[in-house]
Amino acid sequence: MDKLSFRLANSGDIDFWMSLIEIVGWDNTLNDVKRSLFLEPEGCFIANINNKNVGIVNSYLYGKIGWIGNLIVKPEFRGRGIGKELMNHAINRLKLNGVESIRLDSVEKAVNLYNRIGFQHEFKSLRFICKSEKRDTRNVTLIKPSELNEIFRLDKKYCGYERQKFLKKIREEFPKLCYKISIEGKIQGYIMARFLNNSFKIGPWVCNPKYTIEAEELLFAVMKQAEGYELKVGILEPNKNAIDIVEKNSFIRLPSSYRMCLGNFKKLGKIEGIFGIGSPDKS
Repeated sequence: MDKLSFRLANSGDIDFWMSLIEIVGWDNTLNDVKRSLFLEPEGCFIANINNKNVGIVNSYLYGKIGWIGNLIVKPEFRGRGIGKELMNHAINRLKLNGVESIRLDSVEKAVNLYNRIGFQHEFKSLRFICKSEKRDTRNVTLIKPSELNEIFRLDKKYCGYERQKFLKKIREEFPKLCYKISIEGKIQGYIMARFLNNSFKIGPWVCNPKYTIEAEELLFAVMKQAEGYELKVGILEPNKNAIDIVEKNSFIRLPSSYRMCLGNFKKLGKIEGIFGIGSPDKS
């Protein structure tokens, strides 16, 4: 009888992890995988059958809020309930650490799996892409290390929970792709982006919703850096201002994901201030 077991992922699993990402065609990079292991060494799991690696899943802790992502099972082992068991393992880990609300972004074909586990649909998580063109910017400057605490406070106001370690890591890795905009000496918005293999991805992108012109200025700063490359961004469907901004700047829609929740279904933060989502995982 095949025996299914789980263990924590480690640096020795990176090649296996990347092989699964290649199979599903996602744009995660080697640095993304290493970052996940750095941010959540106790939350990345490998599924084994008879000591053979067959799947992965990641779980992320943010106080009472948890996120799950990167659920992948090798094609030849699908249809055996391994994905569901991986999910349950990640969910149990989060609940044992006091999480009351677990969220994820699901592709359409996986929605039924998550429904069976108990997740409910919140809204669509939209995806956009463009061939980036240079835009002129005003009043947008690079984020300095000394400004991170102010960035953290702004982020928590709209995100609804603390994710300092994640934001600090992105800024350390991509200091030339992290911008902020201030009004009367106070930071009112910021944007971070990452360089992937042959494209750029925005996220997080957070701004006081009173300042949509400034939110667009933040986008322009990244577009300038990404000139000539594909530029991607994820936007939560309720933020109509963010959708208007990217569509005005020649972004086109890709197939959407679905934001889903298990447990406490109360609204997180203030979505009107979340102009672009980031990982981990899609928060």
